[in-house]
This record gives sequence, structure tokens and C-alpha cells, in this order.
Amino acid sequence: METRTVFRTEPIVILTSGATVDGREIKSETVIDVANSYDPSVYNAMINVEHSPYSQKLGSVLSLSVQDYGDKKQLLAVLKPNDLLLYLIERGQKVHTSCEISMEFADTGKPYLVGLAVTDSPASLGTSEMHLSREGKQVEIFSSKETIEKKKPKFMESIFTQTNKEDDLMDKAVMEVLSQVAETQKQLLTSVEGLTENLSTLKGKDQGAAGGDTEGKNDQGAAGGNTEGKEELTAMQEKITELSSALKASQDSIAAMTESLSQFTDEQERHQADGGGAGEEELTPKNIL
Repeated sequence: METRTVFRTEPIVILTSGATVDGREIKSETVIDVANSYDPSVYNAMINVEHSPYSQKLGSVLSLSVQDYGDKKQLLAVLKPNDLLLYLIERGQKVHTSCEISMEFADTGKPYLVGLAVTDSPASLGTSEMHLSREGKQVEIFSSKETIEKKKPKFMESIFTQTNKEDDLMDKAVMEVLSQVAETQKQLLTSVEGLTENLSTLKGKDQGAAGGDTEGKNDQGAAGGNTEGKEELTAMQEKITELSSALKASQDSIAAMTESLSQFTDEQERHQADGGGAGEEELTPKNIL
């Protein structure tokens, strides 16, 4: 039985308590509670691109833990990346992470990591940067300690900034999948056209054989050949039907993806972290950190 290798990262920093890039505050208690509450068998946090609900999934979060970082707390995650995430990391794209936290998950009343985005612009300071090693699909970790100006953007400014990023991104992974589906559709169409042409040729031969049988009905060889021709015709018609169905499914898939992309609206509304959104409307129970 063939076994498939499961790649996993070393623990990487996905969140650090304290001030965020946009001026919010992440409490140490939140970091600790998120680590303690996480259980992938209860709710598995999937990895996405830039918090987009339409992006391909890039893997999942296997486990969480906490470590001290001076007077702060850091949330560490072990990730299970799939080939799509490895592809992006190999090209230096989306090498940081951004947490999606439900502050009152289900009926627990505790914060919980419900998703993790890969991004070029993390909100939290000190998140790890991911790279692939030269040996292959082993994810190496580098700590990002860049000094970033802390500026809290106005609400509408942050919405439009995030939207522009999504418009520019258009999810390279999704576009690649669309390209692959389009190529498959092109190949299917070529196959259907070729089979249709062959079918027309066989039908012509079959009609000729049928005419020959009218003049010599007792010719068993001709009858046998005619039977084989009909079987070949039937098999080819079935193949054309099968390919036509696959082609339609491919077209439907592209149509569905296109519809989803056309509905790309503003990024999911943000819920301000504890104490950071005073005076502003709390939009959703999910924190993007």
C-alpha cells in the first residue's frame, strides 16, 4: 500500500502579544487561551490566502503552543502545508501568517483559532518568515524582527487598502487552478472533435458495408465485419458521450469559479482586538491578527 509523506513545519511564531502594526493590542491572556483551547479534532483551522473565503486551502494547523518572549507571549503553530503552500513559499510569496480568531468560540466563551492566512503583510509583530530548504520540501523558519511604523488607519482607509491588495492578488493559486482547468477543457474539446470526425468516417464505412450486405446477404464474412463496425461505432459514441460530460463539467467548474471571483467583495469585516476598537463598531466575532 502506497504511503504519502506528510510535511509539517517546526513550531513557528504566528502571533505575539502587545501592539499590532495597526495600533491594536493583543493581550497575553488571549495568546494563552488560544493555545490552550485549540483542538483540530474539534475545529480544524485551515490555511488560506490573505483571509479570502474564495482562496484554495493551503493546509491546516496541527497544534499550538506558547512561549515567553521577554515580557510578551508568542503563539507557536505547527503547520501541515500542502503542495500549493509549498509552491508559494518556494517563490517567496505569502511567507508570513495572520491569525483568524473567534473571541467567543461556540459555547466555550474562550478565544479560538478558526483560520490562518498566509500573507505578505502580517498585523502582528515578530511573526516567523517561512522558506524552503535546499534539501526539498522542508520548511525553514526565520524570525522577522523588522521595525514597522505603528499607524492605526481609519476604518474606511483600511477597508479600501485591503480590497486593493485582494484585487492585485486575485489569488495566484486560484488563477493557476483556473488555467489548469482551461487547459483540461481545451484537451477535452480536441478529443471530442477528433472522435466526432472518426465517428463520421466509421458511419460512412458502416453504411457502405450495409449496402454491400444488401447485394450479398449470405456473405458471413461481411456480416461479421459489419457487426464489428457497429460495436466500434457504439464504443466510440459512448466515449464521445463520456468526454462531452467531462467537458460540460469542466465548463461548469470554470463558470462557478468565475462567479465566485466576480463576487469578491471587501475583505471580511474586522473585529477589533481586545481594547483596540473603542468607539468603533464591532463588525464580526473574528479577529484578524
